[in-house]
Amino acid sequence: MKRCVLVFILFMSMITAMAQETAEMTEVIEMHDVVMAKMPKLVKLINKLQTAAQKSDEDAEYNAAILELKAENKTMQKWMEDLGKRFDTDELMKGKKLTSQKQEWLNEAMATIKILDKDVESSFIKVEALLKE
Repeated sequence: MKRCVLVFILFMSMITAMAQETAEMTEVIEMHDVVMAKMPKLVKLINKLQTAAQKSDEDAEYNAAILELKAENKTMQKWMEDLGKRFDTDELMKGKKLTSQKQEWLNEAMATIKILDKDVESSFIKVEALLKE
């Protein structure tokens, strides 16, 4: 009886660990979706900044903001590229078990995308204020 209980506990802990990995991957994908949804606004702001810079005698602030937004866009593209290189479709979409190295990469991906999300939001606030001047 003790052996059955032990086997049951081990089995349940394995299922819990797998469910946690799947949940973490889902969170990363959801954060990706949040940041990707901001990319059209980012592109529109770049266009507005370029127009404003062309009309201004002092375009340094506009150009700096353009470079910042373009850098964030490039960071997002690189993040997606790295995610695609590090994880296969089954790991990304079907909850395939991750190696310890891939779990570490997943944690890094989540940290990076969260920082990027905050950076993009911060840039939006700065750019919108700049465009109102």
